[in-house]
This record gives sequence, C-alpha cells and structure tokens, in this order.
Amino acid sequence: VLDLWQAKTTSPAPVLIFLHGGGFVGGDKWTLSGDLLKQCLDAGISVCSANYRFSTHQPFPGPMLDGARVVQFLRANARQLRIDPKRIALSGSSAGAGMSLWIAFKNDMADPKSSDIVARQSTRVTCVGVYGAQSSYDPRWVREVVGGRAYEHPALPKFYGVTLAELDTPNAYALYEQASAINYLTKDDPP
Repeated sequence: VLDLWQAKTTSPAPVLIFLHGGGFVGGDKWTLSGDLLKQCLDAGISVCSANYRFSTHQPFPGPMLDGARVVQFLRANARQLRIDPKRIALSGSSAGAGMSLWIAFKNDMADPKSSDIVARQSTRVTCVGVYGAQSSYDPRWVREVVGGRAYEHPALPKFYGVTLAELDTPNAYALYEQASAINYLTKDDPP
C-alpha cells in the first residue's frame, strides 16, 4: 500500500520513495515527515510513502522485496503517474533506512522473463538518503562493530523468522549475510 503526492510539473518529475521504520514489526507510511514532503514538492519532486509486510507475517526477505516492488511499480506506471523512471530515490528511517540501503546496493532484481510487467522493471535507483540506518542486520557483525547489547535486539529473530535457539546456526548465518546491505556495496552503487 502506498501514497503518492505528485509534484506540479510540466514534465515527468523525479520521485522520492519513503520507507518507514518500526523494527520490521510496526510503523506506518504516515510517519513521512511533513517538512520533507513539502520540501520535495516545492522542489518539483514527487513523493511516495509505502507500507510493507511486517516480518511477523513475512520474514526476510519479504519486507525488502516489498520495498523493491514499490520501485518497480512506480517505474512500470511512470507515464500514468507523471514520474521520471530514471530519477527514483529511496529514503527511510530505521528499518526503512536499512531496506533502502539493501535495495540500492543489491544487484538489480528485475526479472525480464516474468509475465508480471511490474517484476520486469529494474530495482536500481538514482540515489539513497537515509537516517537511523543499519548497514548490517548480522548480530555477529553488530556485536563486533557496534558493541554493547545491540546484537540482542528483539526484532532480529522475528525479522529472520527464526527462534532464539536457531540464531547460532549455519541457516541463520546465511540469512544474516543476505540481509545486510553492506555485503552488497560496490563502487558502482548509487550515492
């Protein structure tokens, strides 16, 4: 589910997609800042704010794929929505910020052979600007780099759809690595 505020422009407008925070278990698209919305619209930038499935209903990669689908949906409908499909930016806070980084750094997820026109669209974006972001959801990395007890965050088992007993298993390690945007970062990624 998404909301779109269209900039008043005569040509297709760039669009900023906002993905909300909430630890992948809460939050809503309505947390979009009114100031950010106004500044973008005043600058001729359309704004989209989107919800995604919480990890309690669809664990990783579900929320991330929902965010990528927003990019693809807007691109597939760019003409009707009067947006420039070559100028799409991602933003978000907390979980939405981590999702934005993951989408921006992951290789293009377009499926050119899909019968679904939306799935055939590129997930690559022009740029990403986030706040309160997590570049890794790997508790092992968080323990080593961040320190303290952040690696024990209660949202992590729900995010991965694993039990506490499964957190220290090869299956969980593979999920940690797949979910961490920092693992996909390359020099050709958007700024």
